[in-house]
Amino acid sequence: MKVRVSSLLLLAILVLGILLVATAQLNQSFSSSEVTFSVESRVVDDQLILILTPSSVTPSSFSIQYAVRMERGNETLEYQGAGVLRDISLSEPINLWVQKEENASYEIYVKVIDEKGRIVHYSLSLISESPSEEEWKEIGMRFVERSPTYEFDGFNLKFAGMERKGEKLILSYEFTSKHSGYGDRSGKMLAQVLTQHRVEIVVEKDEIVSAIMDGKWDMINQRILEG
Repeated sequence: MKVRVSSLLLLAILVLGILLVATAQLNQSFSSSEVTFSVESRVVDDQLILILTPSSVTPSSFSIQYAVRMERGNETLEYQGAGVLRDISLSEPINLWVQKEENASYEIYVKVIDEKGRIVHYSLSLISESPSEEEWKEIGMRFVERSPTYEFDGFNLKFAGMERKGEKLILSYEFTSKHSGYGDRSGKMLAQVLTQHRVEIVVEKDEIVSAIMDGKWDMINQRILEG
């Protein structure tokens, strides 16, 4: 009888341990998915710098991917890089090691990826003179082209319109995906069906402050909008 009780006790402890580990992993995953980032670009000593600021303190590690597009006259160059952010508690400066060229404009595309490989942030920072509306039309096109949803299986991207509301410039685009869903869907079971998408980008003070797909997908924070 004692042996049986001991066995049952050990089994109960084992099950409890598994539940605690699963709960901890679930909480960590939930915490990770709730972190959002703001990104600021600066020039310091002729070097491009990114400042990433998390919305909350988190023990999770995140990786970052960035692409820099430089234009100077008829010259266009692109740089790419990556890094790791560990135990985020403060704003994290990242030196892109790109020399700031005189009379050049820069577009810096940033993706932040959590420990499970999910893209949790996508944004564009500009270092340039104030772009014209026509230039914003092209910048918005590149923003959609580099977005996780479009990169995964998007095609036939088209400009769909422009509207100014006070200080805000609203840009609209349309494209088609080969599968359902949003973001980077690698490793997921997907319905293979052509899906039409419409993107609305809001520009204010030379910054993309909002990018919404189909009225429900937050392209910057890579999540379904609540409500």
